[in-house]
Amino acid sequence: LAAFDELEPQPDEFQAPWKRSYYAEALSFDRLDEIHRRLISAGQAVEVVYSSSRDLDVLPAGVSKGTAAARLASHWGVNSWDVCVAGDTGNDASMFAQGFCGIVVANAQPELKRILAPTIHQSARSFAAGVQEGLEFWLGAQAVHGSASR
Repeated sequence: LAAFDELEPQPDEFQAPWKRSYYAEALSFDRLDEIHRRLISAGQAVEVVYSSSRDLDVLPAGVSKGTAAARLASHWGVNSWDVCVAGDTGNDASMFAQGFCGIVVANAQPELKRILAPTIHQSARSFAAGVQEGLEFWLGAQAVHGSASR
């Protein structure tokens, strides 16, 4: 990725053995596609996740917050209806694709607010208050419809 001048590695504290993170302001879809294609042509099986029009993460293919949460739920025998996830940026999007009860807080980035589904509550409140609102919504829904684990 050194050939991409617009990519600035994030500080070491944000790096991990299986993840590389960069700052990259306002990348176009075409430029993101070019970055991904370059990595694939170099033999790298990766996912490129771009969020907040600034943060670029390169992860192993198939690895995301969503797959991690799904694996934990499966490992613990927890039904997806009994898992609630919340997010505010594009790197949280994969969690909403797992069929969990989702909460998108009001201060979320546009890329997350565009994800509309019956399993996602779009909170009217921001930050922790938005998560609280979403939890109250989903707990109320479970009380009405029941839960597989209850």
